[in-house]
Amino acid sequence: MIDRVNPFDHNNPVTPPIFTARKAELEKMEYALRHSNESISISGSYGIGKSSLILTSLEKFGREQSTTFILRISDGLLFHFIYGDFLAVLTHKLCASVWTDVFKESYSELLEDSLRYPRNTDATSAAKKTLKRIFRVVTSENIASSGSKTSTVGAKMIASGSTTESNSLSLVRKPLMPFEFLALLDEILGVISEFGYTKIIVVCDQLNHLPPKANYDLLRQNIDVLASKKITFVVSAENIKNEKGFEDRVDTEILLKSFSLWMNLVGFGSRNEVKDYVDNCFAAHQIDDIDFIDGNCDLIYSVCEGNPWFIAKMLRMVYQDVIAAGKNKIDIGDFEKYGIRFAKAVTAYKAAEGCLRWSELNDMLNMG
Repeated sequence: MIDRVNPFDHNNPVTPPIFTARKAELEKMEYALRHSNESISISGSYGIGKSSLILTSLEKFGREQSTTFILRISDGLLFHFIYGDFLAVLTHKLCASVWTDVFKESYSELLEDSLRYPRNTDATSAAKKTLKRIFRVVTSENIASSGSKTSTVGAKMIASGSTTESNSLSLVRKPLMPFEFLALLDEILGVISEFGYTKIIVVCDQLNHLPPKANYDLLRQNIDVLASKKITFVVSAENIKNEKGFEDRVDTEILLKSFSLWMNLVGFGSRNEVKDYVDNCFAAHQIDDIDFIDGNCDLIYSVCEGNPWFIAKMLRMVYQDVIAAGKNKIDIGDFEKYGIRFAKAVTAYKAAEGCLRWSELNDMLNMG
């Protein structure tokens, strides 16, 4: 029976068994992760496969290296940087992850301990006490109060008057400085060393989802941390040179190269890699009654110029058409009707130096 779930996904990263090619890049990342504490950065245009490469590499590394604590920073957490304190948020997340994943304790207990008047829940070990203390240090705290006092005086209609006093108090924790983060990191490393961990890897594979200037500022302001050998960062970022409103036109790649092993990712190198991708998708979804003509791969690779996102998008659209028509074979004719549309979109994408948003590209490709 035909699998009605479309096997081709252009919107999300892929990992094995679907992940295809990138052998040289995987070997380079594996060597760096195993033999150094140097951070790793992956550059490349949107949709080229940066997150897929990072997740595939770390998935394998994590299975084989039980002494490495891996923390992945989500899109939402990265956006906290825009509001001023990325390092505190990162420390907060590290503490929470160690508490739940290493200590196997509930997050609510850790969170309650950060309140002004927690219950008496003494930690049972020095390691837990240390982690709770660090968590309290970096937990956001904003205290504001105000008050006023008015006094009125009078004397039988002859004289009257009033005086007013007002006071306000505001206490806001300042952003964590890089040297402060590194000092707290030493304590966290000491805590997890008791459980056999010797290394922390922080994965920030969505930097290109930040506004371009925030992306650059995050790297520039935290270069001391990113370059530290105490912690390994794996980051992906897009070097957007001509974004509107970004007058500085800074080159993010210069910063990435300054603190890390840097790789620039390009598209698939041949039609054979397209064929491997199709085979992997079909096998993963157990699709064995759709005949895919090998000659299709030449057309797909040529029109999409090897870009994985466009390749997956075209395959998804064609597969959807074939299923709707009740066919059991995908041939060149099914792709030809999309050829001009995709060729124009790829041209526009290249002209914009890979900076077109996917919503714009989808609008171009989905139009009738």
